[in-house]
Amino acid sequence: RVHGDSIITPTLMHHAVPVLELEYQEFKELLKSASSLTKELPNIVAKQGCADKVKQDLREAEQTLDRMQVHVRNLPKSEQDSWRRKIIECKDQMITASGELRRSLQLSSDGAMRRELFGDSDDESVNKPLLQVQRETQRQQLQNQTDRLEASSRKLQGVQRLAAETEDIGLEIIGELGIQRDKLNRTSDTLRLTNTSLSQSNRMIRSLISRAKTNQLLTYTVVLGLVAIILVIVYFRWIR
Repeated sequence: RVHGDSIITPTLMHHAVPVLELEYQEFKELLKSASSLTKELPNIVAKQGCADKVKQDLREAEQTLDRMQVHVRNLPKSEQDSWRRKIIECKDQMITASGELRRSLQLSSDGAMRRELFGDSDDESVNKPLLQVQRETQRQQLQNQTDRLEASSRKLQGVQRLAAETEDIGLEIIGELGIQRDKLNRTSDTLRLTNTSLSQSNRMIRSLISRAKTNQLLTYTVVLGLVAIILVIVYFRWIR
């Protein structure tokens, strides 16, 4: 027999794995973007904006990690351990990335102090590499954003497939419930017919019993009448 828990729960467990894979890829891409920007941070002119971007990537990576922990709880017991180990590794990578960001900010702060003490150079030979680094960083940021959009699109497609399959399962359950309802209705009709037949049978049996009692009473009456007649005949013929 089809029940909701016996069908839907294993299906959700089955589809939690591809969703986790997408979340894991998104986490890796966010961490890669943050690490790449962190390495370039000391050489970038607009350091505050770049640092804010790194912090945003780390926050989104942390949120993705939280969602992964929620999905892991929906997995079968046999698959939870491996994903928990991956989550621990991801947490270690988050700690490492945060430490690298702090070190890069410290290096940037030290470099700014040196420039303030010894003066800035406006020489084109110095500015040109910085501009190249900045353009390369912007190009890398654009690529990272594109990769994140593609990952989000893949994740959305996975969720849409899961929703479609869940909808199909719901329709199957509704169809099965409709069949069961028809069976119950037919059973109820059969019970009503049986009850009607039993009532008619009871009435017929009571009628037969009543007739049998009437016939028995008539038989007793006839027998008594015959006995009385015989006694009268015997009296008048032999006794008188």
